Amino acid sequence: MTARRVLARAAATSSRGRAGARDASGGGGKQSRDRGSVGDGDRPRRPDPFQARAKGSREVAAAVNPAQRTREERKKRDGMSHFFIRQSRALLGAVKQTTGIVGLEPIADARGALGAIVARVLTEVKTQIPEEAGYRKVVESVYRHRQKIIEEVEDPAQIEARIGCGQIEELVAQAKDELRLIPKMAETKPWEFDHAIKSIAPQGKTLDE
Repeated sequence: MTARRVLARAAATSSRGRAGARDASGGGGKQSRDRGSVGDGDRPRRPDPFQARAKGSREVAAAVNPAQRTREERKKRDGMSHFFIRQSRALLGAVKQTTGIVGLEPIADARGALGAIVARVLTEVKTQIPEEAGYRKVVESVYRHRQKIIEEVEDPAQIEARIGCGQIEELVAQAKDELRLIPKMAETKPWEFDHAIKSIAPQGKTLDE
Protein backbone atom coordinates (compact mmCIF):
# COMPACT_ATOMS: atom_id res chain seq x y z
CA MET A 1 0.00 0.00 0.00
CA THR A 2 1.35 3.34 -0.99
CA ALA A 3 1.77 6.27 1.38
CA ARG A 4 -0.98 8.25 -0.40
CA ARG A 5 -3.59 5.54 0.29
CA VAL A 6 -2.59 5.29 3.93
CA LEU A 7 -3.05 9.04 4.39
CA ALA A 8 -6.44 9.02 2.64
CA ARG A 9 -7.72 6.16 4.83
CA ALA A 10 -6.58 7.92 8.00
CA ALA A 11 -8.34 11.11 6.99
CA ALA A 12 -11.61 9.26 6.28
CA THR A 13 -11.49 7.47 9.65
CA SER A 14 -10.94 10.77 11.47
CA SER A 15 -13.92 12.40 9.69
CA ARG A 16 -16.24 9.55 10.63
CA GLY A 17 -15.11 9.75 14.26
CA ARG A 18 -15.82 13.46 14.48
CA ALA A 19 -19.28 13.03 12.93
CA GLY A 20 -20.15 10.25 15.37
CA ALA A 21 -19.08 12.38 18.28
CA ARG A 22 -21.27 15.26 17.11
CA ASP A 23 -24.25 12.94 16.71
CA ALA A 24 -23.69 11.47 20.15
CA SER A 25 -23.45 14.87 21.80
CA GLY A 26 -26.52 16.17 19.95
CA GLY A 27 -28.62 13.18 20.90
CA GLY A 28 -27.56 13.31 24.51
CA GLY A 29 -28.46 16.99 24.75
CA LYS A 30 -31.84 16.33 23.25
CA GLN A 31 -32.46 13.47 25.67
CA SER A 32 -31.39 15.58 28.61
CA ARG A 33 -33.67 18.41 27.41
CA ASP A 34 -36.52 15.93 27.08
CA ARG A 35 -35.87 14.60 30.56
CA GLY A 36 -35.71 18.13 31.93
CA SER A 37 -39.00 19.13 30.34
CA VAL A 38 -40.75 16.03 31.67
CA GLY A 39 -39.40 16.56 35.18
CA ASP A 40 -40.42 20.24 35.24
CA GLY A 41 -43.92 19.37 34.11
CA ASP A 42 -44.37 16.70 36.79
CA ARG A 43 -43.09 18.86 39.68
CA PRO A 44 -45.67 21.49 40.93
CA ARG A 45 -44.44 25.06 40.79
CA ARG A 46 -44.27 26.87 44.13
CA PRO A 47 -45.53 30.46 44.40
CA ASP A 48 -42.96 33.20 44.38
CA PRO A 49 -42.67 34.60 47.94
CA PHE A 50 -41.71 38.05 46.64
CA GLN A 51 -44.84 38.17 44.52
CA ALA A 52 -46.91 37.05 47.51
CA ARG A 53 -45.44 39.83 49.64
CA ALA A 54 -46.07 42.41 46.93
CA LYS A 55 -49.71 41.38 46.79
CA GLY A 56 -49.99 41.38 50.56
CA SER A 57 -51.31 37.83 50.56
CA ARG A 58 -50.43 36.07 53.79
CA GLU A 59 -52.10 32.86 52.65
CA VAL A 60 -49.73 32.47 49.69
CA ALA A 61 -46.76 33.22 51.92
CA ALA A 62 -47.96 30.58 54.35
CA ALA A 63 -48.28 28.06 51.50
CA VAL A 64 -44.66 28.74 50.56
CA ASN A 65 -43.45 28.42 54.16
CA PRO A 66 -45.54 26.38 56.65
CA ALA A 67 -43.58 27.95 59.50
CA GLN A 68 -44.96 31.35 58.41
CA ARG A 69 -48.50 30.04 58.86
CA THR A 70 -47.63 28.80 62.34
CA ARG A 71 -46.21 32.18 63.29
CA GLU A 72 -49.31 34.00 62.00
CA GLU A 73 -51.62 31.69 63.94
CA ARG A 74 -49.57 32.14 67.11
CA LYS A 75 -49.60 35.93 66.67
CA LYS A 76 -53.40 35.94 66.33
CA ARG A 77 -53.81 33.73 69.38
CA ASP A 78 -51.44 35.86 71.47
CA GLY A 79 -53.23 39.02 70.33
CA MET A 80 -56.59 37.71 71.51
CA SER A 81 -55.09 36.61 74.83
CA HIS A 82 -53.57 40.04 75.44
CA PHE A 83 -56.90 41.70 74.56
CA PHE A 84 -58.83 39.67 77.15
CA ILE A 85 -56.12 40.23 79.76
CA ARG A 86 -56.29 44.01 79.24
CA GLN A 87 -60.08 43.99 79.44
CA SER A 88 -60.12 41.92 82.64
CA ARG A 89 -57.53 44.19 84.24
CA ALA A 90 -59.59 47.25 83.34
CA LEU A 91 -62.71 45.70 84.87
CA LEU A 92 -60.89 44.68 88.03
CA GLY A 93 -59.44 48.17 88.31
CA ALA A 94 -62.90 49.76 87.98
CA VAL A 95 -64.49 47.61 90.73
CA LYS A 96 -63.36 48.21 94.30
CA GLN A 97 -62.03 44.98 95.79
CA THR A 98 -62.02 46.05 99.46
CA THR A 99 -62.76 49.05 101.69
CA GLY A 100 -59.92 48.22 104.04
CA ILE A 101 -62.40 48.36 106.94
CA VAL A 102 -63.36 45.16 108.76
CA GLY A 103 -67.06 44.37 108.35
CA LEU A 104 -67.62 46.98 105.63
CA GLU A 105 -67.93 45.29 102.27
CA PRO A 106 -67.56 47.13 98.93
CA ILE A 107 -70.77 48.14 97.16
CA ALA A 108 -71.01 47.30 93.45
CA ASP A 109 -73.10 50.34 92.45
CA ALA A 110 -71.82 52.65 95.16
CA ARG A 111 -73.03 55.90 93.60
CA GLY A 112 -76.52 54.56 92.97
CA ALA A 113 -76.78 53.09 96.46
CA LEU A 114 -75.69 56.34 98.09
CA GLY A 115 -78.07 58.41 95.99
CA ALA A 116 -81.01 56.19 96.90
CA ILE A 117 -80.38 56.20 100.65
CA VAL A 118 -79.71 59.97 100.73
CA ALA A 119 -83.13 60.53 99.11
CA ARG A 120 -84.70 58.26 101.76
CA VAL A 121 -83.13 60.26 104.59
CA LEU A 122 -84.49 63.52 103.18
CA THR A 123 -87.95 62.02 102.77
CA GLU A 124 -88.07 60.54 106.29
CA VAL A 125 -86.82 63.64 108.06
CA LYS A 126 -89.33 65.77 106.17
CA THR A 127 -92.31 63.56 107.04
CA GLN A 128 -91.44 62.81 110.68
CA ILE A 129 -89.68 65.89 112.04
CA PRO A 130 -91.29 69.37 112.33
CA GLU A 131 -89.94 72.04 110.02
CA GLU A 132 -88.90 74.35 112.85
CA ALA A 133 -86.86 71.65 114.63
CA GLY A 134 -83.14 72.32 114.62
CA TYR A 135 -82.41 68.61 114.06
CA ARG A 136 -84.34 68.62 110.79
CA LYS A 137 -82.58 71.75 109.58
CA VAL A 138 -79.15 70.21 110.18
CA VAL A 139 -80.04 66.87 108.54
CA GLU A 140 -81.55 68.54 105.49
CA SER A 141 -78.54 70.79 105.07
CA VAL A 142 -76.08 67.89 105.21
CA TYR A 143 -77.97 65.50 102.95
CA ARG A 144 -79.03 68.07 100.37
CA HIS A 145 -75.37 68.95 99.98
CA ARG A 146 -74.50 65.28 99.45
CA GLN A 147 -77.39 64.82 97.04
CA LYS A 148 -76.19 67.73 94.93
CA ILE A 149 -72.68 66.28 94.67
CA ILE A 150 -74.04 62.85 93.70
CA GLU A 151 -76.10 64.42 90.91
CA GLU A 152 -73.15 66.44 89.59
CA VAL A 153 -70.38 63.81 89.79
CA GLU A 154 -70.35 60.26 88.42
CA ASP A 155 -66.94 59.04 89.60
CA PRO A 156 -67.26 57.47 93.09
CA ALA A 157 -63.74 58.57 94.04
CA GLN A 158 -64.56 62.18 93.19
CA ILE A 159 -67.79 61.98 95.19
CA GLU A 160 -65.83 60.77 98.21
CA ALA A 161 -63.28 63.57 97.78
CA ARG A 162 -65.89 66.33 97.49
CA ILE A 163 -68.00 65.17 100.44
CA GLY A 164 -64.90 64.54 102.54
CA CYS A 165 -66.48 62.21 105.10
CA GLY A 166 -64.98 58.84 104.14
CA GLN A 167 -65.63 56.22 101.49
CA ILE A 168 -69.04 55.85 99.86
CA GLU A 169 -69.59 52.67 101.84
CA GLU A 170 -69.05 54.70 105.04
CA LEU A 171 -71.45 57.39 103.81
CA VAL A 172 -74.09 54.71 103.19
CA ALA A 173 -73.52 53.37 106.72
CA GLN A 174 -73.93 56.90 108.12
CA ALA A 175 -77.20 57.33 106.24
CA LYS A 176 -78.47 54.00 107.61
CA ASP A 177 -77.69 55.22 111.13
CA GLU A 178 -79.57 58.43 110.39
CA LEU A 179 -82.61 56.46 109.24
CA ARG A 180 -82.60 54.58 112.55
CA LEU A 181 -82.23 57.83 114.50
CA ILE A 182 -85.04 59.80 112.85
CA PRO A 183 -87.92 57.73 114.37
CA LYS A 184 -86.32 57.99 117.82
CA MET A 185 -86.02 61.76 117.47
CA ALA A 186 -89.64 61.96 116.31
CA GLU A 187 -90.69 59.94 119.37
CA THR A 188 -88.70 61.81 122.03
CA LYS A 189 -89.13 65.32 120.51
CA PRO A 190 -86.03 66.83 122.15
CA TRP A 191 -86.87 70.21 120.59
CA GLU A 192 -89.97 70.44 122.79
CA PHE A 193 -89.48 71.49 126.44
CA ASP A 194 -91.51 73.38 129.05
CA HIS A 195 -88.74 74.99 131.02
CA ALA A 196 -87.32 78.44 130.51
CA ILE A 197 -83.82 79.01 129.23
CA LYS A 198 -81.74 81.55 131.07
CA SER A 199 -78.90 83.13 129.18
CA ILE A 200 -75.89 84.20 131.24
CA ALA A 201 -73.33 86.58 129.85
CA PRO A 202 -69.62 86.06 130.50
CA GLN A 203 -68.14 87.99 133.39
CA GLY A 204 -67.58 91.61 132.48
CA LYS A 205 -69.78 91.44 129.36
CA THR A 206 -73.44 91.79 128.47
CA LEU A 207 -75.61 89.57 126.32
CA ASP A 208 -75.71 92.18 123.60
CA GLU A 209 -71.97 91.93 123.17
